[in-house]
Amino acid sequence: MNHSIAIRGEYIELFRLLKLARIVETGWQAKELIRKETVRLGDVTVHELRKKIRPGDTVVCGEEIIAVTASDPA
Repeated sequence: MNHSIAIRGEYIELFRLLKLARIVETGWQAKELIRKETVRLGDVTVHELRKKIRPGDTVVCGEEIIAVTASDPA
């Protein structure tokens, strides 16, 4: 499933993004996915729970693809 997540600010931490996309419900579940090396930023496996994900980045977790965009300023 593909997700498009718009964020405010410069970045979002990886575990928060996984929760926002509803791939996990808790930070602990996010940690387990990352520990099992199932999360990639582009083509690179991510090992950091608090990795800074910025607009333009694509995160892949199994069959889930998350495209991160910048939210429109209000």
